[in-house]
Amino acid sequence: MRQDGKSISGNFQGLGMVGSLTGTVNSSGRVHFIVKHGAGSLILDGEIRIGGDIEGTFYAVDQHGQNIAEYGLWSARSASSW
Repeated sequence: MRQDGKSISGNFQGLGMVGSLTGTVNSSGRVHFIVKHGAGSLILDGEIRIGGDIEGTFYAVDQHGQNIAEYGLWSARSASSW
């Protein structure tokens, strides 16, 4: 992932899919990502923790932005955490 000010972009791999992601981060460490996949999208919201790890919740939407009842928890580790 790359951060440029409040904007974040990068590649996503997980939940059986691969795609590009775009998103934002605010001054409180809250993040919001969108991953385009086929006709729908995966929406991820979360919070940056001490050390750079991120965790939050996700849900999937169809091409009309309607929730398709796929949701759960997610987390990502900072490269410096390894």
